[in-house]
Amino acid sequence: AALVSRLRRSLGRARIAGGPAAYQLVLDSSTVVDLFEAQELVTNAERELAHGRYALAAVGAEQAEKLLTAAPPLADEVDSPWAAELRRLAGSQLRRARSCWWRAALHLGEYRTAIEVGGAALAADPLDEEACRAVMVAHQRSGAAAAALAAYHQLRSAIAEALGADPSEATRAVFLSILRADPPGAGAAMPPAEPPAPKSALVGRDAELERLLSLWSRAAAGEGTTAL
Repeated sequence: AALVSRLRRSLGRARIAGGPAAYQLVLDSSTVVDLFEAQELVTNAERELAHGRYALAAVGAEQAEKLLTAAPPLADEVDSPWAAELRRLAGSQLRRARSCWWRAALHLGEYRTAIEVGGAALAADPLDEEACRAVMVAHQRSGAAAAALAAYHQLRSAIAEALGADPSEATRAVFLSILRADPPGAGAAMPPAEPPAPKSALVGRDAELERLLSLWSRAAAGEGTTAL
């Protein structure tokens, strides 16, 4: 009761509903839920990636990743089906955010970022082949073939120990590309096609909107620009 009283003083009495049996936070238009905000950021970042606006995709994916890793989801909540479902959703969104971020980073030539983000995904799931391929390609493009091969061997060992199998054909193709010393990027997998972005409400202003998005992307990449 004392905790509820403090919450009501901080948030306002109308924001806490319920009684002795249970309490509920009443959401309003000013309430922001980190998980849902991150979900929207990931969706928008994937759309920007699909349309070649890599700097915007990287910015959005990075923001989502930071929201999703700021604290464990529902850390103080007793295990229950609804809490487990939200944790699974948070994990799925984090995986999507990191994938979008490393893909954008590879397009932008930010190989150190791709290695760090892919490495974080591998730390969470040592069997994540897509993350390993991103790390391998980033090392290859930055001239560190030995590090790329080391990442592959670590993945292969993890898969063999856990599943008694070998990496997928796609992963082996990147590995062989590095062994053959193919030109950097020859083994890289490009982002999959995404559904077209919804039409803007600015009817008849497609060219102007595209121009603004292009300038915004350049600004996100650190290039000074002005639009009037």
